[in-house]
Amino acid sequence: MGLYYRERFSNGQEIAVWEITEQESELAALCLAAGHNPGEFSHTVNRQRRLERMAVRVLVDILFDRHTIIQYRDNGKPFLVHGKELPEKELKALSIAHTRRFACIVTAPGDKAGIDLECLSRNFEAVAKKALGKEEKVFLSDNLQQRTLQLALIWCAKEAMFKYMSQEEVDFSKQMTVAPFFPETEGVLSGTFQQQNGITLLLPLCYKKLDDHFMVWVTG
Repeated sequence: MGLYYRERFSNGQEIAVWEITEQESELAALCLAAGHNPGEFSHTVNRQRRLERMAVRVLVDILFDRHTIIQYRDNGKPFLVHGKELPEKELKALSIAHTRRFACIVTAPGDKAGIDLECLSRNFEAVAKKALGKEEKVFLSDNLQQRTLQLALIWCAKEAMFKYMSQEEVDFSKQMTVAPFFPETEGVLSGTFQQQNGITLLLPLCYKKLDDHFMVWVTG
């Protein structure tokens, strides 16, 4: 299907989502048409990963241009630079997420961005054991459908906060919390992240339901 969703926000963030319905050769052709060498993706052995990487490349082309390069810091955090300028000019912050169906990116001013995407068909019960704190377990619904949506959003929110903060050895159940909420098709969440120095940061988040997926991003 191609570009599934795109939105620019007043805070300078922009989100784009690609639905991966193409064959690998079709995505490679899109990259080639934009001036990229499809061979640069060949070292990725897993086919699904190659599709995701090519879809992300196409999204960056849509939001910026073919000269915008995705680079990675030592901790694996992606960022964008403009390759035509010498020295390369660093652009907005970047965060990437993907499932088998979708690839998505969020760009943001400054040096922080965080987004996650989860398919609702996944079993999130393991999340309740691994990633939820006592405060979050208290407000989980007894209704199985609502509980699944809550677990999906909590996990998605914590993944987005983890990417945004870009710190190592984070305990998802103790260092991050999501305030009580009732899941809708879109809305806002209130998260906290306790840093290793003991300082707790408030992190506002937004979420949106994309068919059978939830997408959550830190709004900064």
